[in-house]
Amino acid sequence: MEMATYGNARSFTSNRDLTETEKFTLCGHVASGLDFLHASGIVHGDVKQENVLVFSDDQSTTGFIARITDFERSPQSGQNVRYTGTARYNAPEVQTGCAEVEPEQLWRCDVFAFDAEQALPLALKVVEGLQMVSPSAKQTCQAILELTLPHFPAHRLPLGWQEVRGYLGYAALDIVPLEANTVVPTTDTSSYSISEVCNRINDNQQDYAAGTLWNDLQYAAATLPSDLDRGKATFSLFVCYALGSYSPCKSIEQALDFVSFAAEAGHPPALLCGKRVFEANQVPVPHIFLEQHKDPDLRKMLSAVEHVSSERFFSALTRLLLRQTVRAQQAEALGSLPCHRASQADLSEWFIIKRDEIGENSFLEFAEATLLFHHAIIRSDFAACKTLVVLGCNVNKANSVGITPLHLTVLCAEIEIFDLLLAHGAIVQLNCCSRVGLLHWLVMLPEEEVPRLVQRLLALLDDDDQRSKVCNSTLYFVLDHIALELDGSPLQWAILCRNLTLVKALTAPGVYMPASPTGLVFLAVGLGCAEILKHLLEMDSVLQSLSPADRYEIFLHLGNRGNYLTRWIMHGSSHDGSIGQVIDILQQFGIHLPLDGDRNIMSPILRAAVGNHVCVLKELLRRGLDINEHDPHAKSLLEFTIRSGVFYGPGHRFTESIQLLLSHGAKMNSQPLLHAACGIYIPLELFKSLLQEDVASLEVKYHRKTPLLELLHPPVQPDVFAKVQALTEVGSNINSELDDDEDQEPWRCCWTPLACSLYYLNWGIAEYLLDNGASLEYGFSSGHLNTILHLLIFKAFYSGPWLLHQEYSQLLYIFESLLNRQEVGESGLVNKVNHQDINVLRLSVMFGLVDIVRILLGKRYGLRKDSIREVSSMIPSLLMPAMAPRFVAFDEAVRDSIKSRKLPCYMFSEYEESLRNIRELLGRPSLE
Repeated sequence: MEMATYGNARSFTSNRDLTETEKFTLCGHVASGLDFLHASGIVHGDVKQENVLVFSDDQSTTGFIARITDFERSPQSGQNVRYTGTARYNAPEVQTGCAEVEPEQLWRCDVFAFDAEQALPLALKVVEGLQMVSPSAKQTCQAILELTLPHFPAHRLPLGWQEVRGYLGYAALDIVPLEANTVVPTTDTSSYSISEVCNRINDNQQDYAAGTLWNDLQYAAATLPSDLDRGKATFSLFVCYALGSYSPCKSIEQALDFVSFAAEAGHPPALLCGKRVFEANQVPVPHIFLEQHKDPDLRKMLSAVEHVSSERFFSALTRLLLRQTVRAQQAEALGSLPCHRASQADLSEWFIIKRDEIGENSFLEFAEATLLFHHAIIRSDFAACKTLVVLGCNVNKANSVGITPLHLTVLCAEIEIFDLLLAHGAIVQLNCCSRVGLLHWLVMLPEEEVPRLVQRLLALLDDDDQRSKVCNSTLYFVLDHIALELDGSPLQWAILCRNLTLVKALTAPGVYMPASPTGLVFLAVGLGCAEILKHLLEMDSVLQSLSPADRYEIFLHLGNRGNYLTRWIMHGSSHDGSIGQVIDILQQFGIHLPLDGDRNIMSPILRAAVGNHVCVLKELLRRGLDINEHDPHAKSLLEFTIRSGVFYGPGHRFTESIQLLLSHGAKMNSQPLLHAACGIYIPLELFKSLLQEDVASLEVKYHRKTPLLELLHPPVQPDVFAKVQALTEVGSNINSELDDDEDQEPWRCCWTPLACSLYYLNWGIAEYLLDNGASLEYGFSSGHLNTILHLLIFKAFYSGPWLLHQEYSQLLYIFESLLNRQEVGESGLVNKVNHQDINVLRLSVMFGLVDIVRILLGKRYGLRKDSIREVSSMIPSLLMPAMAPRFVAFDEAVRDSIKSRKLPCYMFSEYEESLRNIRELLGRPSLE
C-alpha cells in the first residue's frame, strides 16, 4: 500500500505554511473526491481532515495530491442507521436526530461536514493574522461557504458539486466506490446550535461563515410555515448579534426588534427573557412583554419566573428552560412506547393488562427491554412508576448510554418519583466518570429540595477522596435557547446558573469545599454575581486561600465571563450597577482595586476596554483609573481597543467603548486615530465619528500611508466603498502616493489609491476614484513612473501562477474596462512608456501574456503601428538563450533556482509557445 508522504490533512496544514493556491488545491481535491463518491451513490459518513491523506505527486503543480480515506462510517445500503460522523462536524439534521432525511438527500450531510472541516478552516486560515489576501480568494471562500454551509439540506449545493468545482477547478480522484445508505435522522430545521457555531467564528474579522449563518436564519425567519419556528429563527438572529458574530444590525434597538418579533410569534425564551434584555440595555420595554397572554402554557411558564426576585430570576429561568430542553432530548432519544397507543388505558392500567396478557416473567423482561420506567418518568406518571415497583420491575435498568430511572428523575426534575425509587432499591451511581452528573443537574430542581438532596446524595460517599472526585467531575452542556454554556464542576454549574441555593448547599460545613476555590471566586466576579461572591468570601477557607497575586488578578475577571446575552438576562435593569456591587464587596473583604498599578496586558481597565465590557469600563473610570499610557513608545489603551475590541461582543458595545474612552480624554500615542480607524474594520457610523474627531490627520502619513491608502490595503472591509466616499468628501487627496520603499520593486512602490484598488482588483472603488479625477499614472515621487495599465500587466505576470481562474478573469475584465474609459483613450495611455521606457504592449509581449495582448490588439485602442511592428521584430531575440528574460528557464536546475526566489518561471518550451501565439496575433491582416 502506498504511504501518505505528508500524513493526514490536519498535520499537513498545521506543519506547512501553505499558499492560497495550495490551500484551494487541497480543498479542491476533497471536493472532487466527494463529487465522485456521491455520483457513485456513496456517502462517506465521516468527512474530516484526519480522513484525508496527502501524498506527493510530481505531476501536480503543487507537488501533492489529497485522497479521501477511512470508510468505516460509510452507511451501507439496506441499513436504517444514524449518520455517525464526528459530532462537531455533523450537519444540523444529525446533531440530535429527531426526524428522517430522504435517502437521496443523505449525501448533503457530507457536504456540511466538508464545509465545517475543509471550507471553513480554509476561509479562517486565509484571513489568519490579517494577512494580505487577494479579493478573489475571499470571494471564493464566501461563495463556497454559502453553497455548503446552509442549515437546510436542500439549500446545500442545489446544482451539485460542480458548483464548488467551478470555483476550485480540479478533477475527480480515483476512489473505489462503496454502496450508500438510505435513511438518517434530522433535527428541527428552525435554527442552528447558534452558540457553538458563533463561538467557532467569532474571533475572525472576515466572518464569511457567520454571514452565511445570518442569511440562512433570515430565510428561515421569513419562510418557515409555523409562527413558533419563525419566532425561534428570529430570536436566533438576536442571539447571533448578542454573541458578537457578523450582523448587519446598526444598533441595539434594531437588534431588539428581533426579540419583539419572536415574542409576538409566541417563542417562549423571547417572552421569558425579553423584558430583562430591554431593561439591561435601557431601551423602553414593548407592550408584548407586559401584557397577559391567552395561552395557558405560556402563562404558567411566565408565572414561574416573573414573581421571583431579580437576583433569583436567572436561576429560575435556567431551571425552567433546562427542564424543558433535557426532558425533550431524553424523550426524543427514548422514542415511542412499543405496543401502546394514546387511545388505550392509562399506563398503570396498561401495565397490569400487559402483565396479565403475557405473564409475570415475560412482563419483567418486556419492562427492561422497552425501558418502561423511563417512559413513565418522561410522562411524569408517578402512578405508573409506583405500579412498576409493585410489579417487581428492575428499578436500576439503564438505557444504552447508562441513564438509570433514578438518573432520569433528576434530569426531568421528578422529585416524588426520585424518592419512590430510592426507597425501593434504586442505586445512586455517583462517580467522577459518569456522563450523567447527578450533582450538576441539581440546578434544575426546586430550590426547597436542593439542600436535602445534596446531603442525601453525598452521604452515600463516605470516602473523602471519592467525594472530592465526584464534586470535581466536569460536564459540558449548552442551553442554546439563551446561549448559556455550562461547563465544569457542579459548583461551577451552580454559579453559572446564579443558583445561590445550590452554591450554599454544596459549600455547607461538612459537605465539600475545593482545595483551591480561587477559580470559583473568579467566576462569580466575572459574572457579576455579588451575592454568590459574598457567600464565598464569608468562608474563611476561601478568603485565606487568596494570594496577593490572586487578589490583583480578581479584577481582571470583572464582568468578562459568560456572554452579553446571559449577562443581560442575569442582571436586567441592574446590569450596569452589578460591577460596582462586586467591587464594593471585594473591598469589604480587604481586596482593593489597583488604581495606580502597572497597566499592561493584565490590567483591569485594558481587559474591560478591549473586551467591550462597557459597564466595567464605566465603573473603573468612575473610580478614577487612568486611561492614558505615559510611555510614548507603548500602545495606548485607545489604540488597543480600536484594534482588538471590534472582535468582541455586539457592535453597539464596541462603539460605546470607543466613545466612552474619547469622552474621558483617551489619547493615541504614535499612530493617529484616523489611521487606526482605517486599518481595521469598524462600524461605518463609528468610522465617520472618528473621521470627524481626527480630520486633521487626513493627509498625515503613518508607516508610509495616508488613511485612504491604509483603508484600501487588505483585508478589504465590507463597507469600504462608503468609507472611501466619506474620506473623499472631506477632502482626502486621492492622488497621494505611498512613500517610496527601497525594498520594493519599482512597480510596487509609490502606489496611489487608484493603483492600490486596481492591484487588489476592487473595480468599484477604482471607478469611483477615476470618476473623481484620479491620476492614471503613479510613481512621480520616486521617479519610478508607471501607468495603471503597466500595473495590471505586472500583476498578471507576477501573480499569474497563483491567481485563481475567477481572479484572472476579473483582472482581464478590469484591464479591458480601463481601455474603454474615455479619459484613458484621450490621454493616449496605451502608448505611454514607464520609467524603463517600455509601453504596455511591449511589456505584455515580454511577459508572454497572450490574453493581455489579445485585448490590446482587439480594438487597437490607439496603439501606434510602429509599436506593433517593433514588438513583432523583438520576438526572435527573446527566444535567444543569451537574450531571454531572467524568468525563462532552459533546464530544471535554473527553474528550481527561479522558483526558490518566489518568482514566476517559464520553461523555455512554455515561453516559446506563448510567443508563438502572440506572433500569430501580431501578424493578423487587420493590424496592417
